[in-house]
Amino acid sequence: MTEAQCRAIVWDRDEGKDRATGIPVYRAHECLNLQHLGEVHHLKGRRVMPEWKKDPDRQVLLSHAHHELATGTWGGKLLKLLDPDDPTMPATDARKPILFVRVDKHGTELWRTIR
Repeated sequence: MTEAQCRAIVWDRDEGKDRATGIPVYRAHECLNLQHLGEVHHLKGRRVMPEWKKDPDRQVLLSHAHHELATGTWGGKLLKLLDPDDPTMPATDARKPILFVRVDKHGTELWRTIR
């Protein structure tokens, strides 16, 4: 499977919606605003788990902003993707519900949802 095929599966499975909020997102060629841009997020970094790089069961669709928060681009991983059965563990299976926890830079929880 190619990376493009993998991304297509993730977009279809997540129905073109940000998994953290359920709000529709769009592919780059369809999107005029970064707020609505959808991006595929790897549950574990591609360097950490290279064997998951082309596994759609290990990837979720997020908005650009949530992807940045989840990867730590903006100063720490401020959106955590956790296993709802054991919130001390990261989510590893995108086919199952995921606990999304948004925290601020001090670690204070701002919101949480399971989707």
